Amino acid sequence: MRPRRTCSRWLGLFVATCLPLFLAGLATSGCHTATSAVSGKDTAASDSEGQISDQELERRVQAHAAFAAGVLHQERDEPEEAYAQFARAAEKDPSNEGLATEVAGHYLQQNQLDAAIQVLKRTAAEPGTSGVTKTLLAVTYRRAGRTNEAIAAYRAAILSTPTLLASYQELAELLLARHEPAQAAEVVGQSLGVTSDSAQHWVNTADLFAWLGQVAPSEKGVAESGRRTALDRAQDLKPSDPGLLLRMGRARMELGDSAQAEALIKEAGQGLPKDPAVAASKAELLIREGRFKEARESLELLSRVNPTSHFPWYFLGIVDLEEHRDADAIRKFERTIALNPEFEPAFAELSVAQMNLKEFPEALATLTRAAARFTNSFRVAFLTGIAQTRIPDMNAALASFAHAEKIAKRSSPESLDARYYFQVGAALERGGRPEESVRYLEKSLELEPDFDEALNHLGYMWAEKGIELDRAHEMIRKAVAAEPDNPAYLDSLGWVLFKQGKPGEALTWLEKAVRLLPEPDATVYDHLGDVLAALGRTSEAREAWQKSLSLEKSEAVRKKLNAP
Repeated sequence: MRPRRTCSRWLGLFVATCLPLFLAGLATSGCHTATSAVSGKDTAASDSEGQISDQELERRVQAHAAFAAGVLHQERDEPEEAYAQFARAAEKDPSNEGLATEVAGHYLQQNQLDAAIQVLKRTAAEPGTSGVTKTLLAVTYRRAGRTNEAIAAYRAAILSTPTLLASYQELAELLLARHEPAQAAEVVGQSLGVTSDSAQHWVNTADLFAWLGQVAPSEKGVAESGRRTALDRAQDLKPSDPGLLLRMGRARMELGDSAQAEALIKEAGQGLPKDPAVAASKAELLIREGRFKEARESLELLSRVNPTSHFPWYFLGIVDLEEHRDADAIRKFERTIALNPEFEPAFAELSVAQMNLKEFPEALATLTRAAARFTNSFRVAFLTGIAQTRIPDMNAALASFAHAEKIAKRSSPESLDARYYFQVGAALERGGRPEESVRYLEKSLELEPDFDEALNHLGYMWAEKGIELDRAHEMIRKAVAAEPDNPAYLDSLGWVLFKQGKPGEALTWLEKAVRLLPEPDATVYDHLGDVLAALGRTSEAREAWQKSLSLEKSEAVRKKLNAP
């Protein structure tokens, strides 16, 4: 026999309480339906001085009878007949939210969206209907593609139950889908107008604003301000739950409120002195603050106290990465994986350390292992693409990036950030698809206008082609302002100035680039040679080209040297 649905639990209550009222003629109707307790409504209280009309009495009799018939059909394992009767009962008694949502849920399982909407719409129109039911109506409208009606239903749900944070988020999602980020931010902002003395509620509200900042980068300022306001309200209530304090501390850390984050994490640690998540959060905060020595001491102590925990080894590996001790980091991440092979971040960071050491095949092998274990990991797919660009295998890299994008669209759209679009754009350019590359790089800059790597890459691409030189110059200038001693950016600036017919200005930047190179670079010396030749310093130009050719074979450079 199939397991019985939720309605079967009401049979005893119906027989014991409602049936005697039928026999008594329902003169005062003390039982609305068996699900009155679910809906939270007291029909008797709505009857004026206990009097009801003959029409109302008849409606109630029909509702109770239909419900009773439905319960009997369900006890006989006749679900379709049962739900036909429940639907009739819901039609006769639309104010019963519990019954309406049960019937609507049945229709939704059958993908009968119009029928579900009809049931929920009747109940939503009843006075005092909760935001939960109205949100279910909105969700059903959304599934049916009736966006405007879904938006209206979400707004009604928020008015009915202002503390229902899911309604704010789902309404904001619809507005973002219509490319209305400011309106989405306004909706989320309304959540601050709620009155609540629950710290949990305000921490959840802070999470709502964090979500907004991830999915609507243009509203980042609004999101951060709202998140801080919600956290302030939570802190004003002086919560003592360690788990809640930890969440608050991590939120403050993400906002850059380091002093408050440290205090909250410390307080959480007093309640959970041996909790590895607290210790990991403290370590992460210290690492973000650049306090590597303190982080290392804390993590080494934790590793001795709890030698089977993977957390301290993982964060010790992160400290090694930050201090450019990549070989040490590799050993820490390998130990992390040995202790917990299900910890995906360790695989990701291990591959990063390997790539830092130019061990690209090893990094790809690490990511292949990870992909077999974490089939829906955006990070693994994305890093696989990066590793493949370094080998290089651009076709494979672009396939990995496309796979990463599919994963992100399903589960974490915020992962498609400026860095994602930059990496894909760079791979497309290296793969000989410049037009597509420009689109991705411009998308990267749309999401993060001051992203120096994208500014430099796109500016240099245009300088190479001799197009958009004024824009390219402006973009590369911004990149150099962000990292004044980055030799790649300095080379780009010298090159765009040369392309603009300013070899004298270009020379200053190219000479600085040469001085700051960690190791000689063929392209930079080639550019330097071109600039010196334009200035009439032929012998110095030939020296620069010869240096370039010694570093990397190039027919174009050889022709310059062989020219009379």
